[in-house]
Amino acid sequence: MITGSDWSQFFPDLVVGLLIAFLLSLSGMIFAYSKSKRFRGWLKQASSQLRLAAKWLVRKWRFIVFFSFLIFLEVTILYVYADWKIVALSLAHLVIAGFGCRLLAKQHHALKNKKSESQSRFIPVPIPPGVGNKYFGKFYIDSPSGDVLLGGVEFQLQPKSLVFDTSGQIRQYSPRDDGCKEVRFVLSEPAKSIKSVHFLINSSNSKSFYRSEKVGEIKLIFKDAPPITTELILGKNLREWCIGATGNLVRELSEPLSKVVWQGANKDGTNAVIDSLEVQIYKAMRNNTLEQIAFVHTPLQRHDDTLGVQYFVSAITLEIDTDHK
Repeated sequence: MITGSDWSQFFPDLVVGLLIAFLLSLSGMIFAYSKSKRFRGWLKQASSQLRLAAKWLVRKWRFIVFFSFLIFLEVTILYVYADWKIVALSLAHLVIAGFGCRLLAKQHHALKNKKSESQSRFIPVPIPPGVGNKYFGKFYIDSPSGDVLLGGVEFQLQPKSLVFDTSGQIRQYSPRDDGCKEVRFVLSEPAKSIKSVHFLINSSNSKSFYRSEKVGEIKLIFKDAPPITTELILGKNLREWCIGATGNLVRELSEPLSKVVWQGANKDGTNAVIDSLEVQIYKAMRNNTLEQIAFVHTPLQRHDDTLGVQYFVSAITLEIDTDHK
């Protein structure tokens, strides 16, 4: 039997122990930070990961509140009955109920995916020579290869697949009055009934002081309709590809149509990602023919940064609405 005096002594001792452990850890971290440059770099990287974790916790607050309530409920049951058998029986009921809810959620998700697959098909669009200026295989270690499904979208990726990279030499481009460079190419087979166009795209040299700046544009050019232009904003739908690199870089996305579809490492073994950007086509324009795709790069440079923000497109896929007539 757990008595009231046991509980009244347990919590103060726990708080004191945790406080002592926190103070000792803090003292050790301050000492290491003052003495080790490597530790300072690790701490900066850990801080960025903690910020990502905090954002995840904010998004999952309902889940956290629910499980906190369950923990409180089980502690209350233990306190009232002082019998582990009753607590175990209560937990078993909760596990069975949770497992049933999980099965229902998976069934709903499978039905939703099946319906989505029946309504769409994918047409990968290779980046042609003259526009592509680097090879995909030079960026990542053990990256996806072949006809791959990333984020539910089919892409074609090979080590020798061409990538359009604004940091490389751009042979053919049109200068614009605003100082930007525009590169466009004609699709080998113009397409109709397009639901969305998906791009594997990331930025490089994504210094944090460029956050929220416009890095460029993607333009979808139709035969018989105005173009659809999507601005590339650092920290919104574009972020650093080598997220494990040191320095103050933009490593997050805020646009729901942009998401990470692969995580791995670059050729130096540093953590790296591939993100996908979806550009949706208005329903009223699905009878129109997409003929060209254009990439625009906006030069962003400061006196203390001569490189500026760059971006590269690794692959393109058209999502066709097969139910559209």
